[in-house]
Order: sequence, then C-alpha cells, then structure tokens
Amino acid sequence: MRNRFYNADGGGQWKKIAIEGQKFTINGTQKVRYGIEPNWTERVVTGGGDATNDFFGIDPAPQKVKEVQVWEDYAMAAPQTNAPVPSEASGGKSSSLKILLIVGGIVLGIGVGIGAFVLLRKKS
Repeated sequence: MRNRFYNADGGGQWKKIAIEGQKFTINGTQKVRYGIEPNWTERVVTGGGDATNDFFGIDPAPQKVKEVQVWEDYAMAAPQTNAPVPSEASGGKSSSLKILLIVGGIVLGIGVGIGAFVLLRKKS
C-alpha cells in the first residue's frame, strides 16, 4: 500500500532503519512502514520490532527483500545548535541565543536573540 499521509513535500522523509530479518528500535511511538517501493504496509510501533512478514502481518512484496522505514520530520532531524540555554549561560538572566531559521530542512538564516529582539542574517 502506498503511503497517503507522509511525503517529502510534507516536510520530511522516510529513513531506512532495518532490512528484512533484522530487529529495529525507535524512540517512543511512531509510524513505520515495511516493504519496498511501491508496495508498503504501515504500522504504529512503540519502541521497536522485527522487520519480518510475521511482525507486520503481511508480505507486501513477495520474493523481494524488504526494509523498514520510519518517518523523519525535518524539524525533528534538524541539527542542534550549541547555543546555551539562558539559565545555563547567565544564571537565569537574559542572554543572547543563536537562532537558526530552518525551512524544509534547509538553514536559511542564522541570528542572535537578545531579549525579545531577534536579528537574522541570510546564511552565505
């Protein structure tokens, strides 16, 4: 079954986490898919599972090696900055923080936040 809910235009991508026969682990509860393009079956999984027909309850692509993929939202996959949290930087006092403007997984600008003001500059 082709996924109707998530696609690259929706702000993320499917990421391969296991091939058929392997165990996989995920954080929390997430939607995963099992199969090979264009034949997929989906399941909501907590913690992880097995990349097997038995675990998913179907063989979506007989006689083909399948994989398990998890949806990776660009906002969740964005690289973390090393900017300090205000309480760490100055004992709870206001301080400036580095801010990244990320749209569709692309860093568009880098800025500095001071109090309520944010100054952004286009990334070169």
